[in-house]
Amino acid sequence: MNLEIDENSFFNSIDKESLVNLGEVLIDLNLSEGIIKDIPILSTFLSARKSVLDIRDKLYLKKILKFLHNLSIVETKDRESFIKKINSDSKIKELISSNILLLLDKIHEIDKSNLISVALIEFIEEKIKIEEFELILNVIEKSPLVDLLRLPKLNNFDIAFNDSIFDRLFTAGLYRFTHASGTLGGGGTGYSPNEYTHIMIRIIERAKINDLE
Repeated sequence: MNLEIDENSFFNSIDKESLVNLGEVLIDLNLSEGIIKDIPILSTFLSARKSVLDIRDKLYLKKILKFLHNLSIVETKDRESFIKKINSDSKIKELISSNILLLLDKIHEIDKSNLISVALIEFIEEKIKIEEFELILNVIEKSPLVDLLRLPKLNNFDIAFNDSIFDRLFTAGLYRFTHASGTLGGGGTGYSPNEYTHIMIRIIERAKINDLE
């Protein structure tokens, strides 16, 4: 875990106007040293590395870049307002920064960074509460990306398919159990969406990740 990134450098990065320029850095990590130095979380991370970045470091850096770049769609003034608000609650401030940094370090699928950033945007916009934010991060961590990308295509009615995808989504916390296999005249286990299913669908649709067939 990259513990040298603290919560202050994390939140001081979120309100930077230069986040919009991070798309350039995503194309070439060596392209814009000035942009990187302007973002505290990036400069802190890189300054802790005295030598050339290894593959794991580059992967982690790319996940951070994607996460921050996606936040640029939120107006700078709204990000600044969020930072001011979050600074008054040290517990939530630490919870958000530590959870996100830990998750970015854990995930193997880079596109999950998009989902994490949209989850934070939903929290900034007060569309979800802190408890929902935490649960959604847990879902993102536990669920294969391919399962999550299929989620918007699922019906919002009771589902009784012999498909392990529903077992996995249920385990992640996105479905509620309705009936066991072989009951109610059906052959498969029954699940139905819960309130978190619809939040996750909204986040997936906003993240605009190319679907996997």
